[in-house]
Order: sequence, then C-alpha cells, then structure tokens
Amino acid sequence: MIHMLGRSIFSALLAGAFLSTSVSFGADKIEVAGYGGGISIRDGGGTHALVGGSVAGAVLDKLRLFGEFSYAPLGSASLASSVEGIDVQAHASAKLYNFGGGFDYSFGSSTRAVPYVLGVIGIGHSAIAATGVGTMGTVRATADLSESSNAVYYGGGGGIRLYAGPHWGIKPEFRYQRYQDSGGGVNTFAYTVGLFFQFGK
Repeated sequence: MIHMLGRSIFSALLAGAFLSTSVSFGADKIEVAGYGGGISIRDGGGTHALVGGSVAGAVLDKLRLFGEFSYAPLGSASLASSVEGIDVQAHASAKLYNFGGGFDYSFGSSTRAVPYVLGVIGIGHSAIAATGVGTMGTVRATADLSESSNAVYYGGGGGIRLYAGPHWGIKPEFRYQRYQDSGGGVNTFAYTVGLFFQFGK
C-alpha cells in the first residue's frame, strides 16, 4: 500500500513540476538553486551532511512551485577481526535520497531580503549496502547484502532570500520533515544554505 501511495504521489509531483515549469516559462520566471547543510534524524539517527538542488517556477507574484532532489550519506562502518583462524573484514554504508516538491510563499516588499515559508512532500529512498570477506589460508569467501526502502515524507519550514545582485543570492533555510511508512514514522530537521539564480526576475 505504501509503495502504491508513493508512486501516486511521485507521479502527481512530476505532473505538477511540468505544469509549473510550463506556467513559469510563460511568465519568464525560473529559479535554480543548489544547497548544502545538515539533516538531524531524531530518536538516535544522528546528524548527517545534506546536499541537493531545486528548480522553481513562479505561478503567482509571491508563490512558487518547485521540484527538488537531495542526498544524505547516513554513515559507514568497517570491521576487521580474526575468529578461530578466519580473518574477517566487513564494510557497511547507508544513504538517503529524497525526490520531492512543494511550494514557497514570499512575504514583504524588500528587494534585498525576502522571507518565505514552504511546504514539501515527496519520497525518501534509503539504501543500505554491506560487504563481508572471510579469509582462511588460501580460501576466500565473500558475502554481499543490499536493502532499500521507500517512505513518504512531508513537512514545512521557512527561509530568507538574501539578494547579492538583481538575479542571484543566498538563502538560509530550516525545515521539519517526517518520513512515514507502514512501519512507523521518523522526524527530521534540516538546516541548509543555498545559492540561487533567477531568470527573468
């Protein structure tokens, strides 16, 4: 059920992104951005680096629709030991990929500092990979494990566009996002700083 829901939401996001791009090309207002920062996963998930990018189109004077992608390496670990004459080496890593979109609405009339609020929804894809190698004399055995899962995420937050020129600037942003699947939910907080450029502003 969660996978069918995820595919439906993702299809709707793609349709919305196409529509918003079409509208915004007509209005000649497009924003592209790249950002980096961190994501804090509650309940013992730790804090990890986060990088991503987005494309937004203006549908009203202060309202934009956007599509985005982000990536967070959730950590890795290595182990080397010897058990009853068998040398064992193992390595595992986990990654998170986000595919989503949403809206942001700007406030105020300043041309230098423009605060905004946002809402977001999408699919989070987590992937875990592990490799183990056991060696005893000339005998060598290898085992590989990979698992992945998807979860719907939704949330909101805010930020501020700080213009360094007529068409570009930086935007610090804070978000709350909740990942939800059939096994339960996880709360996260993301802190990023992005570089944006606007066409036809």
